[in-house]
Amino acid sequence: TGNQSVTSSTTLVNCTDLSFSIGANEAWVGTLLPMVTAGVSGGLKWVFTAPSGCSITVRAQGGGAFPTSIIDGNGLTGNGTTGIHTTGTKYELTMIISNSSTAGTVQFQFAQNASNGTATTVSKNSTMIVTRSA
Repeated sequence: TGNQSVTSSTTLVNCTDLSFSIGANEAWVGTLLPMVTAGVSGGLKWVFTAPSGCSITVRAQGGGAFPTSIIDGNGLTGNGTTGIHTTGTKYELTMIISNSSTAGTVQFQFAQNASNGTATTVSKNSTMIVTRSA
């Protein structure tokens, strides 16, 4: 509903509007399009939190100052990237989420990759679309 910023901090915070509830033994697929503005020195790091036993595989591809290669990895333990400095930079995360027996919330978190006085901001125009696949 609004922009969310982190300044002078590498501590991950919940991105308030980018989460969803997942039931026990459910599988979901989705796409997250975070619109990010950040200083070249602060950059961005990201991760997902999820219920115990849940696995998230993320394919990330970016534009602007992001790497052009595709990065596959476990979204629960990986950090995003650094060096974001283009206003409105688009970054696409494609996700496959497989939950075990514990229901809960899948939550996108972000922070600065390096503490910096220029804010790292996820815009209110960011979008996460998820669909239950099983």
